[in-house]
Amino acid sequence: MGVSAATDAAHATVGTTWIKNRAPEQAVLPAGAVISPDALALVRFGLRAPDDPRIVETVKAIDHTLRVE
Repeated sequence: MGVSAATDAAHATVGTTWIKNRAPEQAVLPAGAVISPDALALVRFGLRAPDDPRIVETVKAIDHTLRVE
């Protein structure tokens, strides 16, 4: 089983994503269901500004999904 073309898709919600640290029966998820803070590395490496609208919206999505009250 390999990674789908979701990473290269025009829309982030198209396709599936292989999650390597999960059991095989739980390892393939719809691309739209995956939230990862990895995009923040773009800011750390100076490739995106912290106030870039794409970064701001990504942080909102991460915060909304991972927040625990």
